[in-house]
Amino acid sequence: MGRLEALRSLRGLSVGDAYGQSLVMRAFRMDVGEGPGSWPWTDGTHTALSVVETLLAQGTLDPDPLSIALARRYGKEPHRGYAVGAVAVFEGLLAGEHWSRVAPSLFGGQGSFGSGAAMRAAPVGAFFAGDPPRAAMEIDRSSVVTTSHLEGRVGAVAVAVTAAIR
Repeated sequence: MGRLEALRSLRGLSVGDAYGQSLVMRAFRMDVGEGPGSWPWTDGTHTALSVVETLLAQGTLDPDPLSIALARRYGKEPHRGYAVGAVAVFEGLLAGEHWSRVAPSLFGGQGSFGSGAAMRAAPVGAFFAGDPPRAAMEIDRSSVVTTSHLEGRVGAVAVAVTAAIR
């Protein structure tokens, strides 16, 4: 399994996330420091950190431990730009609800089909480099924690599989 590849992917994801956020902030004439060390990163990096942490610890992405890691990290820094669906899921988890009930309840029972799972999928593909079917399975089973709608899960699978292809 590609521990180093996952960490490299996480680094690329975080730099791209922070650079993009710095451009958004500049567009709104908000103060942004100079250089990569001062760029503000968002929920994309924040959730990817939990994914990589879980992968490195367990070698798999079981939704239960992942949901705990995601909620714990969110609870420490909820200001990272989380969308309304993610906030609802993580607040529910912190209140003791199980992901399997809270995530599918969003948006009138359809569940979220946003980009959250896809944002954190590249390190999963990198971790399972050379094994696209495993990358697809792992990201899909972990996506349901926040993105229970099929459309959002398929997007995450596409990113992870692409990253896993050697």
